[in-house]
Amino acid sequence: SKEKYKIILIIIITLGFILRLVGFNFEYLFDSVSDENYPNSCVLRMINNRTLIPNNCGNPYPALYTLINLPSILTGLFILLFKNNFNLEIVKQLIALYPFASTLPLVRLLAVIIGTANIFLIYKITKLLFNSPLKGLIAAAFLAVSLLPVQLSHWGKAWTFVLFFTFLALYFAVLIYQTGRRKHYILNAIFTSSAFGIHYGGFFSVIFLFLGHFFRKFKTSPVSFKECFRNNKNLYLSLGLNLFLS
Repeated sequence: SKEKYKIILIIIITLGFILRLVGFNFEYLFDSVSDENYPNSCVLRMINNRTLIPNNCGNPYPALYTLINLPSILTGLFILLFKNNFNLEIVKQLIALYPFASTLPLVRLLAVIIGTANIFLIYKITKLLFNSPLKGLIAAAFLAVSLLPVQLSHWGKAWTFVLFFTFLALYFAVLIYQTGRRKHYILNAIFTSSAFGIHYGGFFSVIFLFLGHFFRKFKTSPVSFKECFRNNKNLYLSLGLNLFLS
């Protein structure tokens, strides 16, 4: 029954959340893992330069990676200010001694939440694609306990966020295949460009747009490969929006 599937899904998501949450704050006082330090240092430079544009930060990743972590980092800095009675000199000294202590736990907590959301997204995608809640639950269960996604969700690295937007792009690509509606082309473009905005590897999410579009065309009326490109305003709208947002 539907209620049984919902209960199982809640159990799977809860298990995935717990696995991602346990141990997420290791070594946060003195060190970060790989690219975790980029958004943190970039936000500090943004504050120092009084700008919302994350440029000239020495950050090898696109701007959205910093911006998506901006609320968590600012919240951590505000808590640090509050604990020290808004004494800027003390806060500067603490940041110099422990640069990640106030911000990294919240950045990693966001990664835990996004990583848990990915479990729900893969359930929705699989259920939609195969029209089977059971297959959706199986896919969600595998993602919930898979070592690499769990490990990446412990860190504030880019890949968990890339996967989130890639899954959203895939979800709307499946809807393009099933319905061919313009709004799904637009939403696919928004999330594909968002994946690219986190990491340049997210560019490959555009493959889902082509797959959804082409299989839709072949499903409704078998046509040649060239015909798929002719008079397809929705496809070109999505590609143009992708290019503009990227």
